[in-house]
Amino acid sequence: MTSDELNNLQAEAYDHLWNGRHRMALIAAEKLYQYRPNDSEAAICLAWAYLENGQPTKAMEYANLAVELKGDLAKTRFFRAYILTRMSIFEGAIADIEKTITKEKNLLSWTYLNQARAYAGLKRFDDANKAFSYGLLLLGEENKEWSAARIWFQKANVYLSDNFKITASNIEQLIKEAQQALKSKEPWFALFAAQKILAEPKFRKEKPEVELIELEAMYNMFQYIPALKKAETMKMKFQKNEKFNIIYNALNKFVKKEEEEFEKDKREQKDRTLKNLISNRHDEPPATIKHTNFRSDSIYYPNDGADIFSIKLFDSVKEKNGGIRQYYKQISKYFPSVGVEVIFNNLLYENESVNYNCSTVWYLNDYEVGRNNFRLNIPKDWDSVIFTQSMGAQKTGFWKKG
Repeated sequence: MTSDELNNLQAEAYDHLWNGRHRMALIAAEKLYQYRPNDSEAAICLAWAYLENGQPTKAMEYANLAVELKGDLAKTRFFRAYILTRMSIFEGAIADIEKTITKEKNLLSWTYLNQARAYAGLKRFDDANKAFSYGLLLLGEENKEWSAARIWFQKANVYLSDNFKITASNIEQLIKEAQQALKSKEPWFALFAAQKILAEPKFRKEKPEVELIELEAMYNMFQYIPALKKAETMKMKFQKNEKFNIIYNALNKFVKKEEEEFEKDKREQKDRTLKNLISNRHDEPPATIKHTNFRSDSIYYPNDGADIFSIKLFDSVKEKNGGIRQYYKQISKYFPSVGVEVIFNNLLYENESVNYNCSTVWYLNDYEVGRNNFRLNIPKDWDSVIFTQSMGAQKTGFWKKG
């Protein structure tokens, strides 16, 4: 295909994506990437298409690849931030945006709107409103989309604040707001509203429909594995509910598809390894064989508080019992508890001591499987910091391979 034909194909793929023709977008994006495998925009377009077709793992893989390829880095990071926000990886989205937000103006207003949604996903509503205001300033005037988005940030400040107490007189209104948030494609509001209601034992029992709102919000935020686990616990209660069955069947379909893709990649990698062993057995020792399908390096999102340069996984139970910390490139179902060791340079060295409220979010093959909060005290005379966190398995085989 000529360069002009490929440019037209790229424009066609984006047009399909912007207008919701996701299956056609994927066909066009895959064809474009076949002809331009080293182009960042072709890779990010394919990442977006995979996301809209229910394949978040592949979306994440190509989004990360796009950042490494030649092309418009600022635009690529903006689109990766959009994908990360859609996948509920809010910290990474904010990091990508903040690294490139001053370098590109054409997409800034839309990017600020994504940043506002990412902050809202972290319950940082003041920051969300601030980001929204910046975007509105660049936009010049408010349009229909922005007017609708503004309402949800304003409502979040009211309904989702600690000062708002749920009562018998206001719960119906909050449920309606959560349902409307789903229709307005603001699932973060619906999720937090549902979780706030379900935290009250009385209303959890009286309003079972709120569980469906929470499940639908998780599904719309691509949290397939945790959503499927929740759906399994709800199956007996909602087995005759049409909406539940639609979501439950879709979750099973997408999770199965992801697992099949993972197994397919694993088989292909194994076949390639075997072929390399046969072809290179006289010339090249096995230690030099490269595995191209799976990555074991780390991706560090930029931030102003720390210069992270090392993240390593280890078996925390083995360390506790034997006193030896052995590092691994991947984990398996035999890990009863996974530990992570993080090392970073202290950017405030000799300036001030700080006390951070930290959160570790655990992903397995790009799905969130847990999180834990902790505090980290850093004296100003520490030039570097090392800390560890661990996440225990909820049941045998919980971690799986990844």
